[in-house]
Amino acid sequence: MPSLSKRFAIAGMAVALFGAVPSAARAQTTISVACQLGVGCAFLQIDVATVNAVQLNTLQLSLSGSSAWRFAPLGGPGTFVASDDFGPFGGFTTIDANGLSLSIDFLASGFPFDLGAGKTGLLQIEGTTTDPNGLVIDFSGVTASGNVITGVTRFGAPEARGAVVPEPTTVALLGAGLAGIGLIARRRKKVG
Repeated sequence: MPSLSKRFAIAGMAVALFGAVPSAARAQTTISVACQLGVGCAFLQIDVATVNAVQLNTLQLSLSGSSAWRFAPLGGPGTFVASDDFGPFGGFTTIDANGLSLSIDFLASGFPFDLGAGKTGLLQIEGTTTDPNGLVIDFSGVTASGNVITGVTRFGAPEARGAVVPEPTTVALLGAGLAGIGLIARRRKKVG
C-alpha cells in the first residue's frame, strides 16, 4: 500500500493535470464591434458572445489603432446600456481624460453581465461621432468565478476570441502537483 505522502503526491498530480483543464474552457468569450444601427457611430454596439455560461463582474476596454474615435465624455463618468439573459439594464462607466480607456463595474448596477451557454448579449457605449475605421479595442474582464478574460478586436471585424487566464487556484494546484512529482523523484533517488 502506498505511503501517505505518495498518495498526496498522486492526488496533487491528478488535480493539477486534470483540474487545470476545465477552468481554461469555462468562459470562452468573443466580442464584435459595430456602429449602432440608426444612430451612427456616436454609439458603438459591442456584441458579447460566449460558448459556456459566464458572469462578467467587470469589463475594461482600451482603444488603439489609427481611428480618432474616443469614448465620451472625456475624463468623466459615462453611461452604458446592456442587454443580457435577464434583459436590458444600464449603468455608469469610468473614462480616462483622453477617452482611450473605459471601465465598467457591472456589480455597481446590482448584478453581473450574465450570459448562458451559447448566448449573445450586447453593450452600447457612447463615443465621439468620428469614423471608427481602424479602431482596435483591447478588452479584459473578470468573471464571477475569478477568471480573467482578455482579447483584441478591430472595428468591423467579425469577432475576436478572448483568451482565459487561469485563476490563481489552478496555478497553485499545478504547482503542488509538480512539487509532488519532484518529492517522489527525490525520495526514490535517496532510497535507490
